[in-house]
This record gives sequence, structure tokens and C-alpha cells, in this order.
Amino acid sequence: DEMGLGKTAIACTFIHSLALSNQLKKPVLILCPLTVSQQWVRELHIWAPQLRSILLHPTRTNKKISEESLLNSVKDTNSVVVTNYETLHRLKEKKLLNMINWGIIICDEGHKIRNHESNITKLVKSIKAGFHLVLSGSPIQNSLVEFWSLFDFAVPGLLGTLSVFQKEFAEPIQTGGYSNANPFQVLRAYLLAGALRDLIKPYLLRRLKKDVNANLPCKSEQIFFINLTTTLFIILFIYVKKCFILIFERKF
Repeated sequence: DEMGLGKTAIACTFIHSLALSNQLKKPVLILCPLTVSQQWVRELHIWAPQLRSILLHPTRTNKKISEESLLNSVKDTNSVVVTNYETLHRLKEKKLLNMINWGIIICDEGHKIRNHESNITKLVKSIKAGFHLVLSGSPIQNSLVEFWSLFDFAVPGLLGTLSVFQKEFAEPIQTGGYSNANPFQVLRAYLLAGALRDLIKPYLLRRLKKDVNANLPCKSEQIFFINLTTTLFIILFIYVKKCFILIFERKF
């Protein structure tokens, strides 16, 4: 969803509905940035008051309770554990989260795992659960490879391996978007984009602000291809040169 449409509240009501229908038999793990972890606990108290919500992060209220004790207390329950990516990285050696048989893992701010080679992405994907959910306002930021990384967590195996996805989807679609692409490349990119959309459609819930508030004006998007002017080329050249100098200084 776009920002401000209540992804947190909807996720909490989803968990609550599973508990009320007696479908939630195992604990739930919510991974989120540290800045919104307290907000998640507050929203759970509002939208899922019947469930036990635990914040797995050292605070004044739980600093005397070990993290191992907290996690042991949620085994074989439908409690909800809220933690942040920083704590997950700190606990990687203990592997405490991997010892729990999780029913659901919710990854808030999904762009945190867009880089498939980062340590935090590998840690998140190493935790096993029966159901995975990614919350994000911008699932595609820079490239389709980042989008693949999110789906590799949400629905493992749906888009195949990274090498296959790059060959069959990412590279042809990117090539068709270039200004010098020939008609065949443009048509191929269009057809593959449609095939990719149909493939992920059953697993992607998407809401826009215009779907929620009919009074908002429609958003208009336009793509322009322009050539670099001499001034912009000089600025870009100076910037790249400085970057190389900084990299060289760090190495030596």
C-alpha cells in the first residue's frame, strides 16, 4: 500500500481474525524498524487485544528478563513477538529465533530485504515459518532484482532462482525500457511485464490512495528521455571522480 493507508492496522486485524477463527496455533513474529516497534505493540493492543504481544528489545520494563526466557514463554502459543532488524542482527549467533516454530512472519518495511546479498536479508530468510507476509509501500525501488528478493521471502520459489529470473524477466524488461530499444525489444518487454504481473497477481495485494479516498486527484506519471547537457556531464564527471578518490583512499 501507499503510505498512510493503515498497513499496520490491517496486519493486526488479519492476525486477530486468524486467532478468532481458531486458525492461529503457533506464535507470530513481526520484524520492523526500531522506530516503529512500539507503534506495532500499541496497534496490536487496539486491533488484537485478545493476543499476548511481546516486544523483544531491551527496555526499562523487560531489561531484567532474558530474551531466551521471553522466547521460551511463547512456544506452542499464538502470542505475537515484535522485534526489530537491529535485534535480529544482534541475536544471529544465538539463533534463538530459529528455535521457535513460527506460524507467521511479517516483514514490515520490506525494502529492508531488497538486497538479496545483505546479511539482514539472509538472516530474515533463514527463519522458517508456515506463512510469510511482506509489508511495503514501494516493492519496486531500483530494479526488478530487488523485487525478486522480496518475493523470494514472501513466496519462495514462485519467481525461480535469481539467475533464471534475470534471464527471463529482469534483463529483457530493462532492455525494452531503454530509449534506443528497437520495436522487438519494446514488445518483448511489454509482454514479459504482463506475464510477470499475472504471475504475481494472486500473491500481491495493492491499494492506492485513490482507491481509499475518491476525492483525491488522479496521479499522472510521465517518463521523459533526455540527453545530458555539457554542464550536467561535467558535474557528473566531477562527482564520479570524487567517488573513485574516496574509494581509493579507504583502500589504501
